[in-house]
Formats: sequence, C-alpha cells, structure tokens
Amino acid sequence: AYDNSPGAIEKVLGGGISQVASCIYLAAFLTDIDITEHHCYPYTVNYSPLGLDAHVIKGSKNLVFTNTFDFPIKIEVSYIDDIINVKIIGTNQKNGKGIQPTVTSTPNSYETEYIEDPELDEGTEILQQSGIVGYEVKVYKKRLINGVELITEYITTETYQARKEIIIRGTKPIDI
Repeated sequence: AYDNSPGAIEKVLGGGISQVASCIYLAAFLTDIDITEHHCYPYTVNYSPLGLDAHVIKGSKNLVFTNTFDFPIKIEVSYIDDIINVKIIGTNQKNGKGIQPTVTSTPNSYETEYIEDPELDEGTEILQQSGIVGYEVKVYKKRLINGVELITEYITTETYQARKEIIIRGTKPIDI
C-alpha cells in the first residue's frame, strides 16, 4: 500500500498495515466493541479521520478489543481495487441504536529551522523537509436511537506531532 509520508506516490512493501488496523478499529468503534488498546499514528494520516486511525507496531503498539456481547462475532476483511472493507458480523441487536464518531481538532503549527550552507550562493534556499501541522484531537462517541442523539461520550484525546520545516540557506557571497 502507499506509505503515509506526505506526497507519497508509490506503494511500499509492508505499507498499509496501519490502514487495515484503522479500518478494523473504526468497525469495532461503530459496533461498540470494547477497545482495550489503541494507538494513533504519531503524525497526521491521509487514510482516516484524525483520531480514528490505528497505528500498530509489532511488539510495542497493538490494536486490542474484546467481544463483550453474549454471542460470537466474525470479522471479515477484504481488499479490492485499493479499497479495504471490514464487516463485523454477529446477531443484530441494534433495535434502532447507532453510533456516530465525532472529533474536534486544534491545530499546532510547525516551526521552521534554517541551516546555513557556505557552499550555496547567498539568497539560495532549498527546502530539505516539509513541515507538517500537528493536531490535538478529542474523540467522542455519539449514541443514537432512530437517528436521535441520546448521549455524547468523551473517549480520548489524541496528539499528532508537528514536524518542523527545514530550509537550507546559502551564505556564500555572490561575485559580481
């Protein structure tokens, strides 16, 4: 799958694991399954609403949830034409009940670092690394019956790091 780097245009081997985990997480969230371990990606993602992604790393970050229903569930995941579909199948006990995720986000600006390079002509600037705006995201779960909101439950606050912009500036005097 495509990696999550800004401007990524190629698929990479091993890419997409967190994208699949994010789809499973959102399906579990909407099904009201008890989620006991969840981590968001450290930077903003391009495949999920902020606060609703899942970042997994073997041995350190997992997505863990528990079926607390009184019936078994089945998770079906498919990947067709670059689209991931996740279905959680069990006994339908919705009776008009629904869940809607909502988020509020506050942006955190990135800083710009300038590195002076005596080999580059004065007035020349080269962008070495693009900056990424960070966010603080509050995640809520709205519980609905027949489309009418009953209660909004605060779930968590996720922080996406800002990444500084780095610009190389030339300081070599220009001969005139």
